[in-house]
Amino acid sequence: MIEKVVDGNWCIEQLKEAIRIPSPTGNEERLADWVGSILKRFGFEVDFQEVDQERKNVVGRRAFGRKGPSILVGGHLDTVQAAGDWSRDPLIPVVENGNLFGLGACDMKAGLVALLAAIEAIDRSRALSRGELLFAGLVDEEALSLGAKAFVKSPLKADMALLAEPHDDEIVIGGPGKVLFEIHLQGKGGHASHPQSGINAIGEAAKLINHLDQLPRAKHDIMGTGTHCVLRIQGGSETYSLSIPESCSFLWSRHLVPPETADQVALDLEHLGTITGLKGKLTVRRKDPYYPPYVVARDEVIVRSLQQAYHEETSKLLTVGFGKSVSDANLLVADKGIPTVLFGPRGGNIHSADEYVSIDSMIRAARIYTRVFEALLG
Repeated sequence: MIEKVVDGNWCIEQLKEAIRIPSPTGNEERLADWVGSILKRFGFEVDFQEVDQERKNVVGRRAFGRKGPSILVGGHLDTVQAAGDWSRDPLIPVVENGNLFGLGACDMKAGLVALLAAIEAIDRSRALSRGELLFAGLVDEEALSLGAKAFVKSPLKADMALLAEPHDDEIVIGGPGKVLFEIHLQGKGGHASHPQSGINAIGEAAKLINHLDQLPRAKHDIMGTGTHCVLRIQGGSETYSLSIPESCSFLWSRHLVPPETADQVALDLEHLGTITGLKGKLTVRRKDPYYPPYVVARDEVIVRSLQQAYHEETSKLLTVGFGKSVSDANLLVADKGIPTVLFGPRGGNIHSADEYVSIDSMIRAARIYTRVFEALLG
């Protein structure tokens, strides 16, 4: 079994190197080059997908002979900016008490390294004989998922996908979506001492905001009901003026659960404007980011294979679960039609000071990945 040849020390050293390469959103190029160099070493054909100016995805592909399934693995290259009061330099990896600390250690450089360690193991073992592996390192997941959007527009195809996001106590097979709207109210100006002479756009916007809870929202058995939040409101003159505000806009974020769509929410908003008797003109514009909600069937091959591999490695059952936020998986499933699951090393302090990953969890994940590769491509 090739999982026995996963090199734990290789995992640790490569994660240290990955942490030393800063890759905040917008500056992922050096890490993409680093990942590409490792994939080439293990026999992958490597291409770089241009995403935005000098930003690029790294995509590797390796076929193993006979006809078989195509498996996409990978995750995002970018990290958030270092936040909070770190007790150490976030770009200098430190090992303490079985954990490895560093910016992006858990979200999600350890997952990428665990996949690369599994690839290193299969390269040495020569155990795979059919199908192909695709590896995608994607930019911008922590912002607008521009990397995933570029990938889904490419001609590349896969039968299934596994992203090494930090979920090691369950396999994530679905999650909510998210849509952002800019909602504009156009009123009519006039002297504020005679408010009845015009239409106060701020007042009309407030009226609509106060009725947002009346909008229909679907309820999923596990994900619950989609949430919403007004993020920003702007209206009136920037300098003092005794004038009726004739325009007002606000940003509204709406989390979606299946089977909700952005188009339906937009129609519901426009209908709400009608039934609340808004004066003036209401305009609803969808803005980035947009992530459709998704659910992958529990009997998909990648789900069953990962559960089997997990049980073989740990003698425990791997339950299925649903994410609480969005990821690149939303786009791979909804826009590319690839059944995608999330499973990767666990840790703590994600998006905050002193982020860390469990070293044992990273090595165990690598061993589980090799079991999946061998079961599907061996």
